[in-house]
Amino acid sequence: MSFEKIKSMAHSIASGQSGFDHIKASAVKVNRIGIRIAQSTVCRENVFNEGNYLNVQGAWQGRESAFSISSSDLDKAPALTSKLLSDLKNQSPNKEYRAPKTGEGSFKWDIAKDSFEELYGPQNIYPVIETYAAKVRSQGFRLTGYIECEETRAHHFMSSNMDLSTHDHGMIFSVTVDNQKTGATGATHRGTVRTTKAEFDQIFGEAVEEALLNASSGNDPGEITPGDYTVVLHPACVNDLLVTNMMYGMFDKRKIDETRTYLAKAKDSLIFPKGLFLHQELSVDRPGLTYRDSPFNQDGVECDSVRLIDNGKIVDTHVSRYWAEQTGGKESFSSANGPTIVLGATAGSDLSGKFATTKDLIAGTERGIYVCNTWYLRMVTEMEGIITGMTRDGLYEIRDGKLTRPLKNMRWHENPFRVFSAIDAVTDQGTTFGRSRLAGKGRLPLAWVPAVRAKNFHFSSVTKF
Repeated sequence: MSFEKIKSMAHSIASGQSGFDHIKASAVKVNRIGIRIAQSTVCRENVFNEGNYLNVQGAWQGRESAFSISSSDLDKAPALTSKLLSDLKNQSPNKEYRAPKTGEGSFKWDIAKDSFEELYGPQNIYPVIETYAAKVRSQGFRLTGYIECEETRAHHFMSSNMDLSTHDHGMIFSVTVDNQKTGATGATHRGTVRTTKAEFDQIFGEAVEEALLNASSGNDPGEITPGDYTVVLHPACVNDLLVTNMMYGMFDKRKIDETRTYLAKAKDSLIFPKGLFLHQELSVDRPGLTYRDSPFNQDGVECDSVRLIDNGKIVDTHVSRYWAEQTGGKESFSSANGPTIVLGATAGSDLSGKFATTKDLIAGTERGIYVCNTWYLRMVTEMEGIITGMTRDGLYEIRDGKLTRPLKNMRWHENPFRVFSAIDAVTDQGTTFGRSRLAGKGRLPLAWVPAVRAKNFHFSSVTKF
């Protein structure tokens, strides 16, 4: 079934169905390329697929539900839509449901002007992988990894007389280098939007070199005493802290107002370094990432960029539609479905212009710990804002601007807000992670994040692995 036929059905459902208070019918086309690397070789069983889907969301008197079908079941859509309304009438109402206040008219957000197949096809990606896999093999190591490219074309029709067309694509990937002799491993991950062969060559090469460095560190790491240390956090670590904070809704205004989260007691007292900012930006122009997002959230409501941290203070928060009505505010993007996350320093501030790269930041650090990656992050106590996690893929001691020895992995307990308040250096260059919300959801949202140096980061114990 063609995408155009699904669009026609979606339009028919949204415009012709009576009885719903609000209905949204979406035609969605997804292309996906998944490439696996094992034993320093591109696997033959790579995934190249596409699918067309119809998604319908309906609401009636405070009740809401949805269904999704593939193109092969499109003839069932009218009956399923009628059943959806019937089922809603038998549900208990959600007293907090509010119909979205969408615009009226047709809107188009076609970010991806270039061909998906030309940018992410095997003719571009395979030669780059094979070049760096050969380099890894020549040093006696093995390269493994996974590259996922996804394109999403969607057309949303709403009973509020709004329709929105979007189109975007992007890539996420991870690579691991393991040392067969010593057992040491190094891993890293990246994201990119609308990459060319030359750009993919650069970011994939940087990732492999980074993983190769960590795997070369040997299997005789030293050990540090648990405690508080100055740390240089690789962008991947910073991104993990940010995304975990978002995932637990730490900036949610309702939770703050109802004193159910850390910022309820700390929002007005927290002080961050002058020049440090954390935004969800509709328009991003950073080294390695230029991107302009749609101003509409997933329900078709127009929203602004969100300034979470600015001028040393918490400024904006995430406001749901219901809570905006209760407090007289304005609905915002959510933490789970928002534009690009950007952390950085304003030009001319004390944090800006001192260190271009992570290597420069390490060279400018007299004593500290360099953390290459974190994993297994979990909330410990939300009212204290404490998250725990472990280091992995490289932990090093810094002495006089040099990495002097590898260290055993550590468990840590930290409040990300406290970590960001203790930042005294930020790199001018950053790393892109994740994939845009318009290009298909990945494990991570699209973000541009620099490396940072922060004081008194708390390592609680040595891990056993």
